[in-house]
Amino acid sequence: MTESNEERLRDLTTLDLMNATDEELRRLKGITDEELLRYSRTLDLFAVVESTRRLRKALHKEETAIKWLTVVLVVLTVTLVILGIVALRR
Repeated sequence: MTESNEERLRDLTTLDLMNATDEELRRLKGITDEELLRYSRTLDLFAVVESTRRLRKALHKEETAIKWLTVVLVVLTVTLVILGIVALRR
């Protein structure tokens, strides 16, 4: 017997986070952003902690992309400098 998403969330909103099992914490972390916003009042500080975790994860992805773009730009710049030197020597 599977419980509906609404019933599952209702159970999570009455959860004592200090005594939560690992499975209950995994279920909390798996809720969508919309559900997190909807129940943030009853989840106390969990919403703040979880939104901070999600923000940190998103920023890490952007940081990785910026690092790769920097590497590509450095390689292209070095290539252009070398081609410029070769063209001036002819």
